Amino acid sequence: MGQKKAVTTRYEKGWFPQVIPSAGFKDSSDHENPVIMPFESWEGKASRVTVGSFTLSRELLPLFNRYERFTPREVSPPEGMTRVGNLWFQGASSASPEIGDIRVAFERIPLGGVTVIAGQQGSRLVPWLTRNGVIFARLRPGWHTAEEMVDAAQHELNLMRWLLRLGGVLMMTLGIKYVLKPVSDVSAVIPLLGNVVDRGVLLVSGLMALTIGLSIMGICWILFQPVVGLVLLGGVAVLTALHFLSLRSGLA
Repeated sequence: MGQKKAVTTRYEKGWFPQVIPSAGFKDSSDHENPVIMPFESWEGKASRVTVGSFTLSRELLPLFNRYERFTPREVSPPEGMTRVGNLWFQGASSASPEIGDIRVAFERIPLGGVTVIAGQQGSRLVPWLTRNGVIFARLRPGWHTAEEMVDAAQHELNLMRWLLRLGGVLMMTLGIKYVLKPVSDVSAVIPLLGNVVDRGVLLVSGLMALTIGLSIMGICWILFQPVVGLVLLGGVAVLTALHFLSLRSGLA
């Protein structure tokens, strides 16, 4: 006795800047995509960008990333295309596009004041190399104080750290689940039991990974922020107690 899984293939239409080969589709007879792209994406950059009396280095230009759509009124759509809002469109109906239709959009970064944190080399602003060897630069539209810029950079850094920690816990969960995979494989012989055991293994793996992750974070935080570290270790103690209580109730 074994398990059978039904696989359903679904195709969805969407706009893409590159060709999506349909040869790799499971059923490509009724889902054929164009093989060439009549237009290629293009990005133009100003040769010289200034902020006040300073010139930004080429390394700082990618920090300008807030684009807005616009319609180039001085240029008409090519033959076969029509203007639809701020887009150029080629196809039977822009309200109901089909595979093979084309649309062209234009985006730009508007002129305006910006606030920059960077290093100064003469009349140029360049990425700042900190004492510990980290390259640092920040650019935000509008006018901001130094405190606001530093606070925003600190907030981004803290967010990135927590995302990395969460990623580490998720990776540990997958690793522990893989170690416990033989348990799921043995129970898969019985269909109903296999699903329950598989979900239980995932739950146990998540709790173990969360306990290990919080323990590591708590020990590290004690050196810098003892209160946060103690809170995390307290969470580990609670998880451990709940785990042992569940084991005891299961044995009883």
